[in-house]
Amino acid sequence: MKLAVVLVGYNRPDSMKRLFDSVVRSSLIERVDLIVSLDKSDVQNAIFRIVSECDRGKSRVIFRLFEEKQGLRKHILSCGDLTDDYDAVVVLEDDIVVSECFLNFVFSVLDYVGDNEVLAGISLYSPAINEMCLLPFVPKPTGFDNFYLQSAQSWGQCWTRNMWRGFRRWYDSNSVILLDDSDMPSRIYSWPETSWKKYYMKYLVESGRTFLYPYHSFSTNYSDVGQHNKMVSPHFQVPLVSGKESFHFGALHEVPVYDVFFERKGLLFGSESICCDIYGTKRKSSSRFLLSSKVLDAPVVDSYGLTFRPHEDNYLRKSSGCDIFLYDLKGFDDVELKDNCFNFKLANYHSMLSWRHSLIYGLGTLMARITQRFKRL
Repeated sequence: MKLAVVLVGYNRPDSMKRLFDSVVRSSLIERVDLIVSLDKSDVQNAIFRIVSECDRGKSRVIFRLFEEKQGLRKHILSCGDLTDDYDAVVVLEDDIVVSECFLNFVFSVLDYVGDNEVLAGISLYSPAINEMCLLPFVPKPTGFDNFYLQSAQSWGQCWTRNMWRGFRRWYDSNSVILLDDSDMPSRIYSWPETSWKKYYMKYLVESGRTFLYPYHSFSTNYSDVGQHNKMVSPHFQVPLVSGKESFHFGALHEVPVYDVFFERKGLLFGSESICCDIYGTKRKSSSRFLLSSKVLDAPVVDSYGLTFRPHEDNYLRKSSGCDIFLYDLKGFDDVELKDNCFNFKLANYHSMLSWRHSLIYGLGTLMARITQRFKRL
């Protein structure tokens, strides 16, 4: 398989050096082309010199230096288009760090997925937070190394030629301003027009495709200050797996599958499907039965406590309590499902901090953001 690892940079020399150093230390690096893709900026030449002076190890390095500024969306699209020359590409933006065994995972998973038409991408990153509502995300553990999540990944991703071409065909006909029709979390629609990821998310939803995710992460997000990030934050840092060389992957019917809202799919009440909305971010139900943390004006079939993890296990294990509710929406098509701006029980369930530490952390974060805002002004 002809594979390229593409390092995407703009104006952060230190970030690119950190990423480059982590990539060239990886095992199997001699089997790939390493492409450093630099958008036009005042420090483009400086980044080129810094990377050129780095230890390349056994890697073959190719530079792409744009003469005009592309912007993030156009830049990433051009990286995906490299699948015209390669069987697959791994795309890493410059605020990413990878595990030394990330290529072991990539080659193994590419052998497994083949030309699977349901998959639209492979993630190297394993999220610990649902970025749609900034609450912890815990996928149900299994004996396999993967699960499926209908969320495009920008913190370490791989596309095969077929995966990318499917998205590209859709994008070329749908690269207009996206209108919110409640099919995705409202947070996605608020992302700036420089975001390529919002379009990939829309493609996943409209086509019914998904991403393969590892339970243990082969990339992590350093959250450097940049165009879309005003402060360095540890929130999306995850542990990197080390020393893993063999993998056991599961098919869609064998492992948990999560939708674009990070909610479990495939839950049943009797023989009927359940729409899961425990995070409380959905604005419409796809099924007659709704499992939600929201208090709605609809008949309640049963209620459950928030005790077990992951949170859908509270339904599966019939945890006693009144924190989440199973609703029967038959005849209640007009019931309004609004985003939960704040659910104390849900926040308390997900928090690992005592109330004292939560208060100190909250006040400290507020002061840091106020200080940062004044500095920017």
